Amino acid sequence: MDYITIERIGLSRQDEVIAYVLKARKELFPGLDHDRLPVDLSAFQATYIEDKQGAFLVGRNTRGDIVAAIGMLRYDGRFPFLKFRQDDAVEIVRLYVDKRYRRQGLGLKLFHALQDIARHQGVKTFYLHTHPFLSGALAFWTICGFRELVTKIHGDFETIHMLNSDLDVQVLH
Repeated sequence: MDYITIERIGLSRQDEVIAYVLKARKELFPGLDHDRLPVDLSAFQATYIEDKQGAFLVGRNTRGDIVAAIGMLRYDGRFPFLKFRQDDAVEIVRLYVDKRYRRQGLGLKLFHALQDIARHQGVKTFYLHTHPFLSGALAFWTICGFRELVTKIHGDFETIHMLNSDLDVQVLH
């Protein structure tokens, strides 16, 4: 594997990162409407740079190409059946590792770097959701310390909601 550097994204690099994330999104979710920019990406600066609970990291190879990405944003309570303190919770989003760099520890390296930032910012609760059709995702997040809370259908997708926290969480069914 190339030597990979981890970089926290600021204003000057956001357009490059958004393009990378959109390319990954098309690969992972070809059936989605790709003409509409997701809210977090259209408000990238406010979500990942200005918000104290936001951050976005990329992995770059020795040529400076982005080969992996991960973000965290303030959890907004968008799933009403999950009840936990939202003021210290973040949602882990947009993890993607280029196929040529998978299974070499890069995803774990990115998550741990993001986790260090979050803990420094006082975050105690890490939430995410994933999907069974994303090969290896459930096993990866379990290795990262996440536990399954509940699986539900949202739109066309079976969605596994996961948490990495010492806090008790109430799941309403």
